[in-house]
Amino acid sequence: MNLRELLGVFRRYLYLPDCGAVEVVLGTIAANRLAGDPVWLLLVGPPASGKTEILSSLSLLPDIHEVSTISQAGLLSGSNGRGAGSTGGLLAEIGPFGIIACKDFTSILSESSDTRSMVFAALREIFDGQWVRRLGTNGGRTIGWQGKTGLVAGVTEIIDQHSAAIGAMGERFVFYRMPELDDDARLEQGRASMRLVGQQREMRTAIAEAVRVFFAGLPENPHAPELTPENKERLVLLADLATKCRSTVERSGHDREIELVPQSEALGRLQAGLTQLGRGLAVIGVGPERVDALLTKLALDGMPKTRRAVVDYFVGADENLHPTSRALADQLHLPTRATSRALEDLAAHGVVERFGSSGAHTWRASEWLKKRWVSIAPHIVARP
Repeated sequence: MNLRELLGVFRRYLYLPDCGAVEVVLGTIAANRLAGDPVWLLLVGPPASGKTEILSSLSLLPDIHEVSTISQAGLLSGSNGRGAGSTGGLLAEIGPFGIIACKDFTSILSESSDTRSMVFAALREIFDGQWVRRLGTNGGRTIGWQGKTGLVAGVTEIIDQHSAAIGAMGERFVFYRMPELDDDARLEQGRASMRLVGQQREMRTAIAEAVRVFFAGLPENPHAPELTPENKERLVLLADLATKCRSTVERSGHDREIELVPQSEALGRLQAGLTQLGRGLAVIGVGPERVDALLTKLALDGMPKTRRAVVDYFVGADENLHPTSRALADQLHLPTRATSRALEDLAAHGVVERFGSSGAHTWRASEWLKKRWVSIAPHIVARP
């Protein structure tokens, strides 16, 4: 079974005007099986947008470990050997290599800030290949894991409310945002779902079996083509744009005023993740132009949604238009305060510029943004 045939199976059951989400999930699996650092992918979209069905399609692959959510105790526990169901936690089950498929990453974000911070701290070390957990008081004991684990997960757009926490974790995730549907497409999605009522189990079995057969047919040690010098340079420029546009700004929890502007995120980790994912996409049979388009979308999708809307406006607007925060919010159909904060965050990292007198500020794209956008614009639209 080739990729086109596999995507045909997905389309037979699911409403997929664009198969990008399926391609990047499959590419992530292939990328994690190659030598190199892991790739962690988040599918971002509203409930019932297809994230769960796409992730469920991986269930028959031998290196996939499905979980509903992630906790410290669930990752590594001290209960190994105490009962028939005790495993020592997910990482003990995974061993030196595996890929976690988490259908509800959103539940982690709904935890208390302390619990969430501990999980993020654990994930940061797990991405880097090892984690030691200390149990008990007065020294207690330690348990540890070492290996490589990939991760694919689904999350709602509430992730954008936690961009500072994700940024503090070191931006180890690559984001793919499910495409927004217009009114007609929403109805088509609903009709497709209606046709499957009572057949969901058969659908999931058919898709998962097709994915299993597809991966079983790939070479055991696939050759991932190396990037050309031109593609390497384009990825450098793309990562530079994406990291600056998503870089963290620390705000007060009391009045939301900016308290700290850390240095802009460095390019290395995103650049490496995109390169590895590009190799995985090539392994599963995605063509070079489509790989370029998907990597561009993945990079830009890492921006919080409001920041992305602001960036899109400025790179597409007349250079002589310099809107106020309120005028821009009205243009984008967004709340004025959220738009103002996005503008301030982007200005802090040199992406947009503010000018004019106090109380009557207007905004424009920086020369840096205009220059970077020209270099990536031909690859932005990801067509099937």
